[in-house]
Amino acid sequence: CRPRRAALVCIILDSQDGTVSDAMASCCIPSSARPAGPARFGLYGTDVIRDRVRGMKCLIIAAGRGSRLRQQGVPKPLVRVLGVPLIERVIRSAREAGAGDFYVVIGYHREQIGAFLKRLSERTGIPITPIVNEEWGKDNGISVLKAREYLREPFLLLMADHLSKPSLDRKLMDIPLPKDGITLCVDLNIRN
Repeated sequence: CRPRRAALVCIILDSQDGTVSDAMASCCIPSSARPAGPARFGLYGTDVIRDRVRGMKCLIIAAGRGSRLRQQGVPKPLVRVLGVPLIERVIRSAREAGAGDFYVVIGYHREQIGAFLKRLSERTGIPITPIVNEEWGKDNGISVLKAREYLREPFLLLMADHLSKPSLDRKLMDIPLPKDGITLCVDLNIRN
């Protein structure tokens, strides 16, 4: 596979049993870099973080309105699941996976979310840099572009309201990329 502009490496996650589909094997990954057989993801696994992944930057999009959860009365990133705000769960999962510095794009209710992120950083020692997106009502791509001055190397892109296991985040960071390539994780369970 010889990508001209950007290559897409695709991981298909089967939500039912936590395996990576063999569809990944056909997507611009050298055979030497492909996992042997389906890779299993355990909840908060104990795998060793590889040195080349340790410290990868992580960008989290948390700028939107979150209209589907508006009835909760708090901004969506701060909605609690089992007592822990969504965005804290996302940050802690990515940190366990090996992410180092965190950049969080905020917009809607930025003061409230920014204050929470500051307290979280002070409490945990995790470096978190808020980035304000004044155009938060536009597409998510605008939020990604707001972070371009901070991210010049490969980074992990997450959404503040999408929960994943650290092992999946680690798998995403660990896949070798062609120049200007991306890795995309797709959940085929559209009913969850």
